[in-house]
Amino acid sequence: MAGVPGGLTYWASFRVERIDFWSMWNGQAANTITVTIPTASSWGQPALEWSDSGVPGKRRAHVGFKLGLIQRTRFVGVAVTDTICVVTVDGPATTSNFVTVQASIELVSPLLV
Repeated sequence: MAGVPGGLTYWASFRVERIDFWSMWNGQAANTITVTIPTASSWGQPALEWSDSGVPGKRRAHVGFKLGLIQRTRFVGVAVTDTICVVTVDGPATTSNFVTVQASIELVSPLLV
């Protein structure tokens, strides 16, 4: 929430609808993105993993997904530090292994809680 305007001070809670990850684009080499969702035994979520390498010279790696219905319906406090997913990037040593992240979230202000 530190990257959201108002972050921890204005918003009371939030929920995540969708998350997308893109690798850096250097025009030639492709990085591989792997996204892992850890097991969440409290609501029966098994571990899941997706991976994409893009197409060298054409398209950078991209992994995007919606969370499960249970995760999308629950609001959590903005100070919660639960792990939603783990992202790893593997690419040529000459490239920067940065990731662009886009998340669709719904925010609730303290006045509505």
